[in-house]
Amino acid sequence: MTAVDPVLEGLAVNPALPEELLLRLVADGRAADGLAARASLPAAVVAAMLDHPAPRMRAAVGSNTSVDPQTRLSLLNDPDPWVRSRLEKQRELPLPEWALSRIFARLARSVDRGLLSRQEMLGEVFDEAGREGRLRPLLVRHEDEQFRLIACHFTPYLDEPDQQALLHDESPTVRAAAAAKLYPPVVADLNGAGGYERVALLGRPLTRELIEEVLAAGDEEDLLALARNTTLPADVVAALVTHDLHRVRRETARRDDLTSTQAVRLGADPDPSVRAEVSVHPVLTEAQRAVIAVPPETTFCGCESVPVVPGQSAVWARSVNPLLRRRAAADPLLPAEIAAVLADDPDAVVRGLLAVHHPAASPALKLRTFLEHDGCARRRLRFPVTDSARFATSPDAAVRQLVARDPDADPALVEELLTDPDESVRRVMAGCARLPVHRIVALLDDPELSTAAAANPSLPRAEMERLIRRAEEVRQPPVDARRAGPTAPGAAPRTP
Repeated sequence: MTAVDPVLEGLAVNPALPEELLLRLVADGRAADGLAARASLPAAVVAAMLDHPAPRMRAAVGSNTSVDPQTRLSLLNDPDPWVRSRLEKQRELPLPEWALSRIFARLARSVDRGLLSRQEMLGEVFDEAGREGRLRPLLVRHEDEQFRLIACHFTPYLDEPDQQALLHDESPTVRAAAAAKLYPPVVADLNGAGGYERVALLGRPLTRELIEEVLAAGDEEDLLALARNTTLPADVVAALVTHDLHRVRRETARRDDLTSTQAVRLGADPDPSVRAEVSVHPVLTEAQRAVIAVPPETTFCGCESVPVVPGQSAVWARSVNPLLRRRAAADPLLPAEIAAVLADDPDAVVRGLLAVHHPAASPALKLRTFLEHDGCARRRLRFPVTDSARFATSPDAAVRQLVARDPDADPALVEELLTDPDESVRRVMAGCARLPVHRIVALLDDPELSTAAAANPSLPRAEMERLIRRAEEVRQPPVDARRAGPTAPGAAPRTP
């Protein structure tokens, strides 16, 4: 495998690197990871990467999300199995059925090579199908009976033709397993079932006998699964609303079929998490919502999933409930005039979500969010900050990094922060375009900061050429592992 060069990796993501030098960088072969992360790749560079003899360089095309999906998919025809497997893991791509089926074939080969036992392999197949719904129909049609038995676990989520295929499978074991997943379970089915299987079983339509058994046993995890079951009779829902366990009441508060009376009752629950959960229920009026004491939750990550319902955000934005206003703030399609109102919301999380998600969020709001919250939110906030040099002495390392975003920052200050006690600050300053050129060049020989310095857009072209020329002089030709191997059926030729 071609060695990795930290300076070349930095050059690979440098937005000022011209196409001519990018092509030479591709030919060198040691900056594949940087090219995979580069914000954009010219067509000629993509073509050169696709034709490169090193699998790592070709795989970098498949990992770069700026490249056209069809070009990335052409690598499914790459003869190197490592390149193909890397691409198959890019699940945002519309992988064709034949490519998805190779995931199972690869796992089966692991058994042949002694890397996995057959039971371990089947467990991997189950996990893959649990993560990727497009694999489940392939299990239905698989020649291996054990694979089709795994498909039976997902029978309720399959379409009608696939369900019927399992119900009429040539194997009586498969037919019975599929039927067991479609018809109401009985108490005997619950005995011995555990984990995901037990949760899935309790999510299906249940007999009255089985419901009574779960209620009587009082197992908290079983009751939580029961509370998520959308087919429960009204009297069972009523029993869960008044259950002694607060986690059960909280799960029940999420149900769409709560009556107004039940929601109001849960709004007065002694547990704050129950009150918070029910406070966003659509059955409540704004007047009813206003009297619910919602706990002042101020934690905010920026990566959390916030439910957004088209057409509802404008209504939620005017709610007395901060949790609903947070949902509105997370909607990037919220009308700009409403977003402007939420920018001054008294709830810090509302403001933070708006700063992260809405395209009209002002730099001032993004800065305020950056200063008020830490975590993932900071990484998602990209904005120029005039006068951010004033943060150079902040006790927070992430805030000190803002100096690098100030278009008017004093170069001497940026240079001074190269000695900051925090490595992340030093790295950001090494990549700051305001850093004096002589310091950028000097840092190219710094083991810690050379990658960041090479990525600095103020690095002179002459230095870029020198670095690449130096690399070319010591480069070892990569091994061409690409020229032999089978062509996958139905694959398109590898063209940019």
